[in-house]
Amino acid sequence: MKNVTRKVKGAKFERFIVEELKELDEKTYRVFGSGAGLEKADIRCPQLNWVLEAKNHKNLVIVDWIEQMKRQDNDANISMLVFKHPKSPDINPEPYIVLSLYDLFEITRQNANISHTEEIKDDRELSYKLNNVKTAVNQLLKYIKKD
Repeated sequence: MKNVTRKVKGAKFERFIVEELKELDEKTYRVFGSGAGLEKADIRCPQLNWVLEAKNHKNLVIVDWIEQMKRQDNDANISMLVFKHPKSPDINPEPYIVLSLYDLFEITRQNANISHTEEIKDDRELSYKLNNVKTAVNQLLKYIKKD
């Protein structure tokens, strides 16, 4: 396969991933000339603090790609490897993501903090009523245990 064809194929997959990720982070962008300059990886999601290495290859060499991702990693970002299932069509690719278990934990922690904060901000009255119910249930349990 010609280098130009590989680059075009890779760029098309990167653009697809960027468009999909814009639902989560509207500032997601492709890093042009990734690896050559200061910015590493192929895609950045600045609001989510994610960097992604995108691969669209016929043969999967995930271990090599993970090593590349780790070389480009810095502790300030959550690094991911996104690759296209080789048998899925380029028109409607089937992407998969590989990330470390610890980065998954970090994403989960961040999501829990955001959703909990948003819930409290959005509905303080509901939060107050739920705390009242919790207090009442605890008092009831103490009363039942006395008998």
